[in-house]
Amino acid sequence: MAIYECKECGADVSDKAGTCPKCGVPAPTTVFSDKSPKCIIDGCYNLSGVREKHNGMCFQHYEASNNKNSIFLIIIFAIVVLGIGSLF
Repeated sequence: MAIYECKECGADVSDKAGTCPKCGVPAPTTVFSDKSPKCIIDGCYNLSGVREKHNGMCFQHYEASNNKNSIFLIIIFAIVVLGIGSLF
């Protein structure tokens, strides 16, 4: 176990800690870089997925975004089908 500085507040934190005991930021010792970037969603401290595939979002936010888009498309499709069905 090693002690590192929290990336947000600078407090000493174990590398095994899930959150900083002082400021509460998740993953306080994770260092982001060009090769391992942070999710683009504000307040999310997860590593983002492959930039081209996930649009800079972590896997959880990418999946949530896809689910919202799928539901929206299903609703639009149902409205179109009902509209066409009412013409006959």
